[in-house]
Amino acid sequence: MRFEVLGPVTVSHEDGPVMPRASMQRLMLAVLLAAHGHPVSTDRLAEVLWGDRPPRAIDKAVPWHVHKLRRLLEPADRITHTANGYTLTVEDGELDATRFAELRSRAAKVSDDPVRAADLFAQALGLWRGPAYADLAHHPALCSEARRLDDLRQVTLEQRIDADLAAGGHAGLIGELSALVDEHATWEKYRCQLMTALYRSGRQTDALAVYRTGRTRLVEELGIEPGPSLRQLEQAILRNDPALDLPTPHRTAPPRRRDHPVPAELPPDLSSFAGRDTETGRISEILSGDARTPGRTPVITGGAGTGKSTLAIHVAHQVARQYPDGQLYVNLNGATPGTQHMDPRDVLMRFLRSLGTANTSATTDAAELAGRFRTATQGKRLLLVLDDAHDTAQIRSLMPAQSCGVLITSRRDLAALDGTVHVSLGPMSTAEAIALLSRQVGADRIAAEPRAASRLVDHCAAIPLALSICAARLNTRPRWGVADLVRRLHDTDRRLSELRLDDKAVRTSLMVSYRDLSDAAAAQLFRLSGSHVGADIGVDAAAALVNLHRDDALDLLEDLVDTHLLESHAPGRYRMHDLLRQFARELSQTTDTAEIRHAAMRRHLHHFLATARASAELQIPAMARRLQLPPQDLGAAAVALKSRAEAEAWMLSELDNLLAAVRQATGPAVDEPELAAALSLAVSPVLSQRGYWTHELSLTEIVVPVLDRIDDARVRLLVHRDVGRGYKHTGRLGEAIPHLHRSLELAEELDERAWFLGGLYLLGTTYLDDGQHPLSIDYLRRSLDLSRELNDRLTESASLIDLGRAHRELGQADAALELLAQAEVVSKDNGDQRNLAETWFELALVHQQTHRSVQAVSYLEDALTLNREAGNTGTLDEAQYLWRLGDLRDDLGEHQRARECRSRSANILRRLALITDAEKRTIETDPRPPRPQAMQ
Repeated sequence: MRFEVLGPVTVSHEDGPVMPRASMQRLMLAVLLAAHGHPVSTDRLAEVLWGDRPPRAIDKAVPWHVHKLRRLLEPADRITHTANGYTLTVEDGELDATRFAELRSRAAKVSDDPVRAADLFAQALGLWRGPAYADLAHHPALCSEARRLDDLRQVTLEQRIDADLAAGGHAGLIGELSALVDEHATWEKYRCQLMTALYRSGRQTDALAVYRTGRTRLVEELGIEPGPSLRQLEQAILRNDPALDLPTPHRTAPPRRRDHPVPAELPPDLSSFAGRDTETGRISEILSGDARTPGRTPVITGGAGTGKSTLAIHVAHQVARQYPDGQLYVNLNGATPGTQHMDPRDVLMRFLRSLGTANTSATTDAAELAGRFRTATQGKRLLLVLDDAHDTAQIRSLMPAQSCGVLITSRRDLAALDGTVHVSLGPMSTAEAIALLSRQVGADRIAAEPRAASRLVDHCAAIPLALSICAARLNTRPRWGVADLVRRLHDTDRRLSELRLDDKAVRTSLMVSYRDLSDAAAAQLFRLSGSHVGADIGVDAAAALVNLHRDDALDLLEDLVDTHLLESHAPGRYRMHDLLRQFARELSQTTDTAEIRHAAMRRHLHHFLATARASAELQIPAMARRLQLPPQDLGAAAVALKSRAEAEAWMLSELDNLLAAVRQATGPAVDEPELAAALSLAVSPVLSQRGYWTHELSLTEIVVPVLDRIDDARVRLLVHRDVGRGYKHTGRLGEAIPHLHRSLELAEELDERAWFLGGLYLLGTTYLDDGQHPLSIDYLRRSLDLSRELNDRLTESASLIDLGRAHRELGQADAALELLAQAEVVSKDNGDQRNLAETWFELALVHQQTHRSVQAVSYLEDALTLNREAGNTGTLDEAQYLWRLGDLRDDLGEHQRARECRSRSANILRRLALITDAEKRTIETDPRPPRPQAMQ
């Protein structure tokens, strides 16, 4: 078995985890593990489990919990009992804390081999999954042991970093240590280690800046000066003390005497470089070994303007001291506008000249030149930067001998090149982008306009090239505020024209990638994808755009990913940043006819409508009639959905795109209100049932302004009902009622009795939510009578349930129970699991109201089980049931189980966007948090 305490307490065997579900048994297991094989007395266990309020039958309670725990463990006699108490036997290697200690001990014994020591320390740290004992760490019986282990973890991390520094891994540590110093600003050990790593990487100024920042924090926050170690290190750095260099066995060998200069061809590093700490650390680590590891050539890839070359040059400067035989650099012009790709033979001859090899012009044979180059670099510690490679063929012959380091950048992935490690760059994070602007424009100027700076990042899609152009424009116009430039970039049609300065232009850079496409169909898909305004696009939606089979569209999408004109952020899902989308739109405007663009957009929207209808019918078969409203003659097929689960998954994955499609259908480019309404009618009932109420309202509100342009009164009727329901669900009852009354009027005018029934029921429940019980009961009674007349058993049971709720809220428990008993019969006869679960939920509330908590718990547990069996997991119904079950658990004194119920409820509510992150944290930490508004 495996026992783990370096994180949440877990126990598992070969078949998987076997953790006890009861919190008391988890706590008992943790205490026995913390005893390290020593016995724990019965009295001590009782004190741990119940504190100063033990149960009356204490002599039976502890053995009963031990018995339950033994049943989970193999063999069962692991827990033995003697006069001294209970002992848990753990074999060698079974407890992660013991393995952690053994690895630390082994690392200490090989301290003279820092590479091996660092590896062992890293293995020890890899056992950790979070703070020791996690949620149990604050228990008085465990807090000392948890603190001891956490402290050892901290010491081990410091020891691993010391070993990495001694092994020459300073460049690869900078990113990690920077993050640690940010997190632990007043810990001097990390600051010393970061200063050492920076100094050994040739960044003396940055190392001293780290000291100054640390001193300021210590003085301002703690009122103390830095300790002796930190002060002495600063002085050593100021005088370039040789003692700071690597220990002799690991120090970079001094350059050999040569008859020619050591090549130092790297372009200057940018003083304004910012961000990309993770990527910098990863590449530096790869290039910082004693020799280039086979299969470890870093290739920086990414789309136009993502800063591939800048990052490569920055990292190359960081590791340059570890390559005493020099650094070679070449721009291969793989994506440089207006230039030819460099011929590998020309590059090889240039490199050979840089290395002092004579007679480079004696041959132009590529294979011979490549062989000479490998010979010339054999045994050397040389760094080679191949910037902006066009493809694998261009660089295959440029690879040096194994002793050298190589760093490559390319817009292509170069997947056919053996032994590469790919580092892909996309847009920067907002924080990185703000840092870049601050370095290039000035921190004070950016900090003075934080909101404008954030909008500027958005307008630039956080692409470094666009940000740098903006920074340069601000620098040349010191009277401009950041907001002035933001206003110039606000117009998307002019944005790319604004993002140019001298020889730098985002549009020109993007054009190189576009012209590199060899397939006309891929080029057209890219252009037409600009008209898709959703967050991302799936394969089927892309196929509809270009009217191709799904498999053909998939091939084209992958071609666009290879050229970084699209990003595949999840299997079968693709996206582009806003500047790429605008570029694609521009190309489509000048390349594709208006007829082609309009036909593509109609197919695209029809694809969403056809699939939304198919998905809705699988999820709610009763809504089939509304799905038969116009338009019906669609120009695209639906995705083949085989089950309700597939239907749900499709709709949730496309939710943002469906909202965008409805918005686009009402916009000037498409202007088809009937299409927008049809999409809304297909999607909104499903969102309502699943509890996605904010999305439901957003969707339906888009259609309301164009309702008067829709001729079909049936469509107007249903849209009014849907938007009214959306307002009802989001608590905007005053706005809901007019729409629901208008829906009822249209149903009466059209003699649509079934839809009139739906309007009666919705108005009844809306008045109920509004506390207008007499009106509510009147409408619900009318709904009940008409449902029986029309033999609509679904609405009949729903009306009975809400009538029961109305009488419960009026304090009329007997009347409520009678109505709910009828609802239970109707739901069972109809095989309606959802309404049956809702009936049991209401019965639970009646029993809670009449102080019969045990019966109420039983009803709620049955409702939850039935809800899961019906496939309604993750819905608002489930969140409601869990919350009420938590209330009942509290009433019964089961406070831990109550918190677990509310935490599960909060997770669902957050996924449904019905609470904020802050509200979720309050629910998880407050012993009795208020019920969220969505469940009032």
